[in-house]
Amino acid sequence: MEGSPTRGTVLKQYSGTGPATISIGPLPKGHKKLGTTVLCSGTGDWKVNIVQDGTPGWGSSGCSLSGGSSIAYPVANSAKDSTVKVDVAANATLWATVYSTK
Repeated sequence: MEGSPTRGTVLKQYSGTGPATISIGPLPKGHKKLGTTVLCSGTGDWKVNIVQDGTPGWGSSGCSLSGGSSIAYPVANSAKDSTVKVDVAANATLWATVYSTK
């Protein structure tokens, strides 16, 4: 419905120590953006690369456990696979949620 809020779909979740590479299949029908929400321990930064067909979208911020940060980018072709790479310090605990939106 036009004018309604955009709803996201959680595609994958990751928890463990970083860094992490998360493979994502085609997005749900009508979805054109791929995003990631990140929480991580430690005092370092995190960096996310969303890569499809060699064209990356990226974002970064400082690690925090008190509130996650998100990035979302339009993908070139929602029917193709994508890769989400999350870089953090090797000893940092990482929680990442990968989602898609319209």
